[in-house]
Order: sequence, then C-alpha cells, then structure tokens
Amino acid sequence: RPISFARTRSTTSASPAHVLLEQAQQMEASLLVMGAYGRSTLREFLGHSVTRTMLQESPVPLFLYH
Repeated sequence: RPISFARTRSTTSASPAHVLLEQAQQMEASLLVMGAYGRSTLREFLGHSVTRTMLQESPVPLFLYH
C-alpha cells in the first residue's frame, strides 16, 4: 500500500489526543508519528498529557520522537 500523508484543520473543544485518535481511525492509519517532550512529574499530574493518552489508547503503533 503506498504511503500517503494528509493534513486537515478543524476547531473543536475535544481533547487533542481524542481528536488525533478519531482522525487516525477515520483515515485507517497504520502508524502514528508524533513529537514528545519531557514534563515534570508535577506538571504531568496537574495536566492531561496528550502523549500519555495516545500511548494508552492508540489502537495502532505510535512512534514518538523526542
């Protein structure tokens, strides 16, 4: 299957991780690639981590670049 890339733009109040997962499902993605950066433990506890949600809920392999 040839590799294809798509770019979309939307506005929503949903969490970024859930929007990404929904888009991946609609596109029938076989791999997700995203950048990640370190956060302190306190910031991680107080806020929602898109990276953590993606790791926990992604139905396809996730390649993280740090």
